[in-house]
Amino acid sequence: MTARGALLDGISRLGARPAATGGALVAGAAAALALEAGSSAAGSLWRAGLEGRAILAWLVAGIVAALVGAGGLAAAVSAAGGDGGARLPRVVLPRGVAILTLRAVERVLLFSLVLAAAAPALRAIALGRSPAATAFAVAAALLAPSLMAALVVAAFDVAVARAAAGRPAAEALGDGARFTFSHFPSLVRLGALLVVATAPLWIAGALVGREGAGPAAATIATALRGALAMAAAAIGAVSIARLVESEST
Repeated sequence: MTARGALLDGISRLGARPAATGGALVAGAAAALALEAGSSAAGSLWRAGLEGRAILAWLVAGIVAALVGAGGLAAAVSAAGGDGGARLPRVVLPRGVAILTLRAVERVLLFSLVLAAAAPALRAIALGRSPAATAFAVAAALLAPSLMAALVVAAFDVAVARAAAGRPAAEALGDGARFTFSHFPSLVRLGALLVVATAPLWIAGALVGREGAGPAAATIATALRGALAMAAAAIGAVSIARLVESEST
């Protein structure tokens, strides 16, 4: 299956399961509302001088929002892959936890790569050489970590799609690494198509309800942004899952 075929098939499968897809969009809206409410409460507590409670409120809201969002994504991908009925509610939570675990590991690796790139780049700048020499040294310092970061992002995107479809987190990560190294050009093509296909969703989410909104309108706008973000994430995950399945058969 080509990257374009995987994208079209993913969108088609999501459209063919409106209940699960709609539930995922609701989960995305709920996650955005939970995070917004937690951030607002944390801000109020911080201004009142209760810094510890503010941090706790923000962390709890972030965890709840992450679990709800990951569960919604797992539901969409699972339904698109054929799971449904009474089985779906039972698998959403463990698959959502697996998604969060993978994303946490991904963030740690990416942060490590940022440090690996920043240290030699800052050292090259501090040496005070000519602009051309400094630019070359910084580019050389950033090259390898940037390539590694691209591989990490691709591998974990595949791993998340596989975990959402039911693979245990460790096995999904192995699948992601193997598929990325063997089919990286296909993932790049699919990624480029996903950027174009989901750009209207991200742009709409960035623009909706930004200026002069009252409390009710602001709440609706927050929920809509969450639903749009979930739609983009679901399209990406299901399309990747379809590409992996087609190349693995």
